[in-house]
Amino acid sequence: MPPRPPAPPRASLVALAFVGCNMVCGLEEPTLRAGGGGAGGGGGGAPPEGGGGAVPAGGSGGDGGAAGAEAGGGAGGAMCPTEQPSLQGTEIVLNRSFESFASSWMVTGGFPALSFDSDSFCGCTAATLTLPGGYGEVRSTSLVPVAAGSTLRLRARMRAPDSVAADIVIRGDAVNVEPPFNFQVDSADGATDGWRLAEGTTTTSTDLSAAGLVIELDGSAGVEVAFDCISATWE
Repeated sequence: MPPRPPAPPRASLVALAFVGCNMVCGLEEPTLRAGGGGAGGGGGGAPPEGGGGAVPAGGSGGDGGAAGAEAGGGAGGAMCPTEQPSLQGTEIVLNRSFESFASSWMVTGGFPALSFDSDSFCGCTAATLTLPGGYGEVRSTSLVPVAAGSTLRLRARMRAPDSVAADIVIRGDAVNVEPPFNFQVDSADGATDGWRLAEGTTTTSTDLSAAGLVIELDGSAGVEVAFDCISATWE
């Protein structure tokens, strides 16, 4: 009598039975849950810029994934504040809520380089700096031509004490389009959360070959300010 083949290991029999049941009973094969790109494995949300949705702090979220992971990526998949859409018209500003950090922004007047943290008003990142004392500017380096008679719409958020004087303005060909729009005191928007709002609409009477947004600041040395949720459009 030929020798009997060895019996398959018990674990293999269990696995074969499980697969057979799936095939007969119509059950799905088990799958791993897709994790996000952040250290905490958060889900991959919509891209912050223009995405309109919240992005998990640990998520991969398209172009905003690196910023999402940098901003929070911790255990539990904490959610970032919802991104704000652009105002009506053609957007002038790139990297509107600093999800790409310093890209498309610069400072003048002896101001230090921008820093970034996750204590944001919208999206996962806000830009911060500590005022050296006196006047300086934070400028968008994205410049576009704007035709005479165009409507300009501006909006920005700044976290700063009410003692810091600041406004936003469109500057084209080294000339400000009047008027600038001041950041209101913190309580003016109905929420005493430290974030001050500047917004307004104006028109330009001349053609601008290179128009961009400028934040003008004047405050005491040592005061920390932050910026977020910026939009400037024309049509």
